[in-house]
Amino acid sequence: MKKEINIKEFLDSNEIKYYENDTHLQANCFLCGDQRNRLGIDKESNHWQCFNCGSNGKKISSLVYGFNHKGKIKPASEQTKDEKEEKCTIASDFHLKFHEYIKKTDKYESARYLIKERKLTKEAIKYFQIGARKTFVSKSGEKYSKGEYVAIPYIKDGKCVNVKYRALDPEVDKKDKWLREKGGISSLFNDQVLSNLDYKTLFIVESEIDCMSLWVMGIKNVVGLTVGAKGFKQAWYDRLERFEKIYIVLDNDKDGQEGAEKLAKRLGMGRCYNIVLPSDVKDPNDYLKKHTLEDFNQLVASAKQFDIRGVVSLKKSVQQLLDKLNSTEEEDIGYQTQWPRMNKVLGSLKPGFLTVVSGKPKSGKTTWVLDNAFYWTSLGIPVGMYSCEMQHIRLSEKFIARVTPEFNSVRDLDEVQLSYASWRLRSASRHFHMYYPEMGDLELDKVIARVTEMVQRYGLKIFIFDNLHFLCRGEDEKTMIDKATQAFKLLAENLGIVFILITHPRKTNNNKQLTNEDMKGSSSIFQDADLIILMHRRMKDGDMLPDEIEKGVAEGAMSARAEFLITGRFVEGGKTYLALHGRRSMFKDKGTLFNECMKDIIGKKKKKGF
Repeated sequence: MKKEINIKEFLDSNEIKYYENDTHLQANCFLCGDQRNRLGIDKESNHWQCFNCGSNGKKISSLVYGFNHKGKIKPASEQTKDEKEEKCTIASDFHLKFHEYIKKTDKYESARYLIKERKLTKEAIKYFQIGARKTFVSKSGEKYSKGEYVAIPYIKDGKCVNVKYRALDPEVDKKDKWLREKGGISSLFNDQVLSNLDYKTLFIVESEIDCMSLWVMGIKNVVGLTVGAKGFKQAWYDRLERFEKIYIVLDNDKDGQEGAEKLAKRLGMGRCYNIVLPSDVKDPNDYLKKHTLEDFNQLVASAKQFDIRGVVSLKKSVQQLLDKLNSTEEEDIGYQTQWPRMNKVLGSLKPGFLTVVSGKPKSGKTTWVLDNAFYWTSLGIPVGMYSCEMQHIRLSEKFIARVTPEFNSVRDLDEVQLSYASWRLRSASRHFHMYYPEMGDLELDKVIARVTEMVQRYGLKIFIFDNLHFLCRGEDEKTMIDKATQAFKLLAENLGIVFILITHPRKTNNNKQLTNEDMKGSSSIFQDADLIILMHRRMKDGDMLPDEIEKGVAEGAMSARAEFLITGRFVEGGKTYLALHGRRSMFKDKGTLFNECMKDIIGKKKKKGF
């Protein structure tokens, strides 16, 4: 039998100062850092709540849990930068007038629809503050009506941050069936449950109605996605990080189950369990109409983690192949570069691929990868980078150079030019995440953990590691490289990402295009890689390319023409060329610079009859 926790002893032992009156203890909140003694603890009931961040619970044990796990608990009031940029202009009590309307069941149909057709309860309508609305206002200020709508508010930190409307008229135009209040922001439905530390497990469903359905059945620790698994935001990941076990209850059709697996990969497969609803229902609301809480508890008890990674039947494998061939989604067909000339040889970088980029020092490997990253992020594709040699400020300079005409140095830019660059980088700023290792982080296990954390938290689709030989150095370099390339390949497969690995070649000292035999340290690089891209830039004078080039010398000494030799398991491969605009940190496959670089090659082709 567990010993009952004495709250005063707990506060004293952890040096948490508090004030006491007849009914409550008041302390500073160790979760949000508020210093106004707004953490209140009821001495009789043990109910506690911080009136700044909203964290709460009905048990002292949950307060202790919060203290022990405070690093993983992100209160609703602790917004990320992206959230702060998304401003809510809806009044905090905007939804209450619609909630008052729905109580008049003799006049409004919404309550009857929710109770009779959806099998929800009056208690649920009251708890979620559901409303009814008939009249809307156009942009010109004119009032109009399209029939009655159910008004579903999103409450976050005690305030209304959005309202979605569901039309009751079955004949309404499809575009008008669901409406959203202007000025609202995206949020998880029933967000307030995340602040209740009594719950250490969580249920995730797809819609507001599904969320309310589980709540009616007795499952209170449930949230609704409302935007689908693909729209899962970074801030939501932060709020869910503390939960030890997460049950995913999406539709039992093909799309629903694929979404469930993608969500589990994002949240961490190790703590996610899939609840597959029986074939006689499609979603949790259908389940509510036909089954009981006892039935659902049996589903919970039999819920399993997602399939063991890498284990798949031939039947499922063939079906997945057919799905990918018929898919129009970019993450299924892969990601191409911005250069059509290169895409003809390279094809596309696909999820699960380990792509190795290698070249002599100062040949432009990192610049080529970052140029691609800029292009991908401009399309809204999230990209991450683990940079062992180049700190984030230097990486930022390369991005600024990419968007700044006549760039020489960041120090030469005035305030207007920097503002212009910031505006041009707005997409990359949201979708590109960099990490520079701290002392002691450069161990393979720690690298894998950090990459996994970044991919899950930010929803990354492409990850860059620069570079392998900075991580693997020492007496047993070959063994370290063997382990690292294998780990990175498995990481790409398990997380479903494109993994780009930058490496160094051997010291050949020859001014010629590299080959796979020039990969430094181990044959495992060639064996584990799905694609190998070997870069080479010739010296302008002479035929020797030194391995160590002094900083600032490379641009003047090396040709702007970059040669790429591409090989791989799933591509025909071959050679292609780009021109490097070194000052701007960008590559070109057309234009004046490119034509100038290709003169001698074009001449040779003409002589041969091409």
